[in-house]
Amino acid sequence: MKTQYDQSPYGKDLAEKVADKLLTGEQLMYRHRDYCGTGLQFYENNFEYGEVHDCVIWEPVHRFAAKEDFVKWLAQQSDHSMAWVEGSRFSPGNQTINRDRLEKFVK
Repeated sequence: MKTQYDQSPYGKDLAEKVADKLLTGEQLMYRHRDYCGTGLQFYENNFEYGEVHDCVIWEPVHRFAAKEDFVKWLAQQSDHSMAWVEGSRFSPGNQTINRDRLEKFVK
């Protein structure tokens, strides 16, 4: 059974701030051994979102070459939509991106 997560979209303002921070080279991900949840990064001129293993996004679930496309996508996401990664064998909400992590990231 799925746990209820906040379904409020993150919005354009927060998404823009996240994109700008990623462009500085900062990554949003946990860094430890094995499964590290989901993360965001700007890598080889692309914004990427995906599962993190051993501090690396192995195969991005989403990749955006244009900042505008990334911002549009992230602005429409919510804690609810980010709690489940399609094809993941890990528990929903396990170290996933959420509003709290995004807001702390951009401070």
